[in-house]
Amino acid sequence: MFNPENINKRIEIEPSQERKIDSTQKGLKELIITESINEKKDIFEEAQGIKTKENVEIKTTKDAFQWAKNCEVGEVEAGEHAFQWAKNCEVGKAKAGEDAFWGAKNCKAGKAEARKSAFWGAKNCEVGEVKAGEHAFRGAENCSCLEEIKAKQIGKYSRGVVVLGKTEGYVYPSVILMKGKVQDKKKQIQDFFQKELKKSRNNEENIFNYLHFFDWEGETLEEGEKILKQRYERNKNLLKDISEETRNYENYNFYFLIKDNSKREEIFSGLKKLRKVEKNSLKDLNDFLPQFESIKEDIQLLSLKDWVKLSEYGEFLDFENTTKEIKEIKEERFKDITLESVLSNPDKYKLKICKQIKEIQDRGEEIRTPQKKERQLQREIQDKKDHLIREAILSSPKKNLINYFEKLSTKKWIPGDITEDIVFATRLHKALEDKEEQTNKEILEQLFIQGKKPLDWKKNRDWISLMENKINTTAWLTHFSKEYTTVKSKDYESSLVESRNREITEIIEHLQEAGIEIPKETKIEKIERILSENKERIPVHLSQDIKTHISAIHSLEGTEQSKLPSKIILETEEDPLKTLQMGQKVIGSCLRIKGGSEQSAVCNAVDINKKVIWAKNEKGEVLGRVLIGINEQGELNAFRIYNNDPRINLKNVFEDFLPFLAKEFKTKLTARGEIKQLVGENWHDDGARDW
Repeated sequence: MFNPENINKRIEIEPSQERKIDSTQKGLKELIITESINEKKDIFEEAQGIKTKENVEIKTTKDAFQWAKNCEVGEVEAGEHAFQWAKNCEVGKAKAGEDAFWGAKNCKAGKAEARKSAFWGAKNCEVGEVKAGEHAFRGAENCSCLEEIKAKQIGKYSRGVVVLGKTEGYVYPSVILMKGKVQDKKKQIQDFFQKELKKSRNNEENIFNYLHFFDWEGETLEEGEKILKQRYERNKNLLKDISEETRNYENYNFYFLIKDNSKREEIFSGLKKLRKVEKNSLKDLNDFLPQFESIKEDIQLLSLKDWVKLSEYGEFLDFENTTKEIKEIKEERFKDITLESVLSNPDKYKLKICKQIKEIQDRGEEIRTPQKKERQLQREIQDKKDHLIREAILSSPKKNLINYFEKLSTKKWIPGDITEDIVFATRLHKALEDKEEQTNKEILEQLFIQGKKPLDWKKNRDWISLMENKINTTAWLTHFSKEYTTVKSKDYESSLVESRNREITEIIEHLQEAGIEIPKETKIEKIERILSENKERIPVHLSQDIKTHISAIHSLEGTEQSKLPSKIILETEEDPLKTLQMGQKVIGSCLRIKGGSEQSAVCNAVDINKKVIWAKNEKGEVLGRVLIGINEQGELNAFRIYNNDPRINLKNVFEDFLPFLAKEFKTKLTARGEIKQLVGENWHDDGARDW
C-alpha cells in the first residue's frame, strides 16, 4: 500500500548529490534536496527525478513542480499551483493556494489541499485525503481516493473515479462510492484498487475501464469484478462505438444518475441511435444534475426519450414539489387497496385484477388461489405507482415553466399553446434573467408573449424606409426556399480537418481579444492547457465562447454513420420565435443557452436587417445554418456555416444560394461593411465571411 510517510526512507542518498541548488531554475534533474526551501518564484518547473530528505519542506508563493516528472517529495506548499501537469510523482502532502495536481498523470499523494480545485483532469492518480474549495476530480479519469474527500463538487464529468472512504460535498453520479458496498476488509479493498490502477497506468485491461460505464454491483470484490466484466463484455462493441462517437463525455454524463445497470444498457443502446443535435441537447442536463438528487431513487423509471424531453426544459428542472407528490403516491394513494377490499367491492378500483375477480364472482365461483391474486394485485399496484411517479417527474418542469410564464403574462396558459417555440423562448427568457439582460429580456417578452413581429418596432420600419433605394426590401422580407441534391464531401477526413481548423481559428481570435497570443497551428490539447493556465485573464463571456468551440471540436469526432438525406433544402426564416433557436439547433454555436452569447439570438430575431438561412433534410430536420444581414451600404453579408454533419458538403449549396439571394435583393454579396444593431442590445458580431 502506498504510504507517503515512507517516501524519503526509500531514497538512497549519494553524497555527491547533496549540494545547494537554485530551485527556480527550469528543468533540474536527479537531485536530492537536503534543506528546506522558501521562495517567492516558480520552483522546480519541468524538474525530473527530484527527491527530498526526511523533514525537508518546500514552500513558494508561486507555482511548484509544474510539468515535473518522477519526483518523490515530502511536503510542498505553493501559493498558486502545485504539481500542475505533473507525471509519475509521489508526494507526502501538497498544499496549493489555487489548484493542486491539475492535469496530473500517474501521481500519488498522501494528502492534497487546494483553495480551488484538486485533480482537475487528472488521470491514473491516487490520493489518501483531498480537500478543495471548489472542485475535486472534475473531468478526471481512472483515479482513486483512499480515505476522504471534501469539496463543493466532486467528480463532475469524471470517468472511473473511485472513492473508498467518506465524502463531503455534492458528489456527481459518475463517481463510484465504495463505502458499505463490499464486505471485504478495508486493506483488501485498497490493495485491489491499487493493483487495478497499476494496470491502468500500464494500459492493461482494468476495473476502472468498466466503471466508466457501470456502477459497482456485488457484495465482494470478486463478485463485483465478475459482474462488471460480464456487463462490459456483453456491451463491448456498443460501448466502443459510443466512446468513438464523441470524446466530449459531457454529453453522456447524465446517464450515471441511473444506478440500475440493466436499465443503463438500454440507455447506451438508445444513445447510439440519437442524432448529434439531440445528443448535444442532453449536455444541458449536466448543468442541472444536482436537481435530480431529490428524486434519484426513481430515476430508473425514465427512458432515453424521457431524458431528451427533460433536456428541453433545462432552466425549469426543479423537483421540489415533485418529491411531495411522489411520497403521496408511494405512501398514501394505494394504501387502502388490499385483496380483501377488492374482493368485497371489485367495482371500486380501476385495476385489471378487479375486472378478473368481478368475472369470477359473477360466475358464482370462489377465488381458489388468493396468494397468487395477492401477488398479482401488488405487482399491478407497483406498476401504477411507477407510471404515476414517471408522469410526475416529466410534468414537473412543464408546470414550473407554465408558472413562470403566467407570472410574466398575467394570463392563464392554454394547454394547446405549449409549443416547442414557446417552451424555448421561456427558457431563453429565464437564462437572460440570470444574465441581467434587461432590454433583450423585455424584447423577448414582446415577441413570445405579446406576439409582436419585427416590423412592429419603429427602428425596423425606419431601416426599411432607409434601404428602399439601396435594395429590394420587398424581396428581403419574402420567404425563399431552394432544393439541392445531397453532395457527400469528397474527403470526409479533410472535411473534418476544415471544420476543426475553423473552430480553432475562432478560439485563437477570442484568446487574442483577451491579450493572449498563440500560433495558428496550435493543437487543441495545448489550447486547453493554455486556457487552464490563463483562466483568470480571460473574461467570462470569452471563456464561455471558447468552451463552446472546444465542445464543437470534440463533437466532430466520429459522426454517426446514419443514412445521408436524399436532399438538402435551404430556406430563409421569417418567424422570430424560430430564429431564437438558431444557436440551439446546431452544434458549436455560442448563441445556444449557456453558450455565452445567447442574447445575440434575440437581436437576430428582432432586428429586421438580419436573417437566418436553414439547411434542412427532407424530414425538416436541421442540418446547419448561416446568418445573413444587410450592411449600411445595402450589401449582403453572410457569416460562417454551422454544419451538424461534416459528411455533407453544405458549403457548395450555400455558395449557390447566397448569390441567388443577392440577385433577388438587387445587391451584391460582400464581406465588407458594418451591420447595424437596431432593436436588440449586445449583438455578437463574429465577422462576415468571404464567399
